[in-house]
Amino acid sequence: MTEPGAVGDYVADSVDLVLPGAPGGGIANFENPFPSCEFNWSIAEVLGALRRAGLLLESFDEYPYVNGWQGFEEMAELGGKRWRVPAGRPELPLMYSLSVRLAG
Repeated sequence: MTEPGAVGDYVADSVDLVLPGAPGGGIANFENPFPSCEFNWSIAEVLGALRRAGLLLESFDEYPYVNGWQGFEEMAELGGKRWRVPAGRPELPLMYSLSVRLAG
């Protein structure tokens, strides 16, 4: 899916969530001239690509919230730029993290 609106500096915008106290701030007045291209890859596709690249999975975790993205109006804010499915609805993973290392 391609959208004409560009992605901003979401890494710099999330540094306080991901790495509290880390130096940074991103690029001042960053403007991305490129359209946003989104892909719908399954977990199996991601893990298969890592395996084919010769990487070994060390950890995989799922989270019932997402950092810095309110995908739908109904999403509930948890504070600190984190959003989750509204109360009273079934929880589902909205974000995951993984760490890998080179095989051998």
